Amino acid sequence: MAQAASLLSHSHNDDSSALSEEMIVLHLIATGIIRRETRIELGQEIDGNYELPLQLGLDRLNVLRYQQTLPLVKSVPDLLAHCQKPLREWLPGKLMIDLAEQLLAGAFSTQLCQDLACMTNDVEADLSESHFIERVFSTCQAASSPQAYADFRRFLIEKPVMTAFELLQCANTYPSLDILRDLLMEAYTNAPFDYMVDGKFHCCPTCGNLQQPNYERTRFACESERCRRQSVKAGQSRIVNAHDQIYWLRRGLRRFVVYPGRAELRLEKRLLDLGIKVEMWPEFDSYDLRIQLPGKTIAVDVKDWANPFLLANKVQEKGVPALPVWDEAYYVFPNERKHEQPDYVRAFTNTCNNLNGKVKIGKKVKAAFENDFVRMVQSALREGKIIANER
Repeated sequence: MAQAASLLSHSHNDDSSALSEEMIVLHLIATGIIRRETRIELGQEIDGNYELPLQLGLDRLNVLRYQQTLPLVKSVPDLLAHCQKPLREWLPGKLMIDLAEQLLAGAFSTQLCQDLACMTNDVEADLSESHFIERVFSTCQAASSPQAYADFRRFLIEKPVMTAFELLQCANTYPSLDILRDLLMEAYTNAPFDYMVDGKFHCCPTCGNLQQPNYERTRFACESERCRRQSVKAGQSRIVNAHDQIYWLRRGLRRFVVYPGRAELRLEKRLLDLGIKVEMWPEFDSYDLRIQLPGKTIAVDVKDWANPFLLANKVQEKGVPALPVWDEAYYVFPNERKHEQPDYVRAFTNTCNNLNGKVKIGKKVKAAFENDFVRMVQSALREGKIIANER
């Protein structure tokens, strides 16, 4: 019961004080779903003892449904079945979330579910393997090697699935990782046997992660919603033999390093192609990119949350760190987010500016989609050349 009391009180602490009861219910249910997925992936025995956040979320959901004279949700399995449906069909109340969204899509949690689970610090720490990242940070800091930290992140993003031989050879790719060799081995786990079909594992053609086979073991799907939408156009997937001993990046690192990191590295390449010097994850990941334009330094934090309102609440916790120093800061959202949600920047900006928090979008801190940010950079470069020529 002490754990239950802690979860309940946490839902009302400073991080969550602005949350409605409906949002707290969603937060608890999403947290339980993600923790359950993690247990399944780790091969832990799944029995009738459901995760505490799921039970708490069910209890509080039923209070809301009782107040609206709606039938009660009978059990956690019944709740998980409801999570496969649009929110409007089972959660009463008003939300700043698209009610057509779901928390589960087949066997996978949706990105909205993952974002909801990470609304507050303790859950994000639990899901993001924060203690592991702290050890990486401490090792690199003790060695005065921010380059090792940056190379470590880059390696994880580029190599979510590896053979045992590839993992052992990583130091040849990034010599700086020698001080992190043990931690790098710890970042990966054995590929789950239930993902294997005919002695082979199939990787996502979009992100490179392992794909899960369907029940008949005839089709494969990535855990990423975006990858599942893009799979038809993505091309041929990589297939690896199980006898090569396949390793897969741990769940928390996939969620918090690989998926946002792919957009970070893509933006880095686009800026390098423009001839701009780019510093990735400066000062041990104070923010994502630091770039120098004519007359100003820009800090960039790439964000890719499904819901702009949840993200706006999240960034209020610390804003963009002041060091290393910058003149302007940008929250940049991947191009895919614009295709999926064209109104995302406006919704994020309005929410930030209506909250009593640390982040106000406008003068020094701005928000833009990836292509719009690159166009701003190109414009700044042209203006810099014109001024230089006039001199």
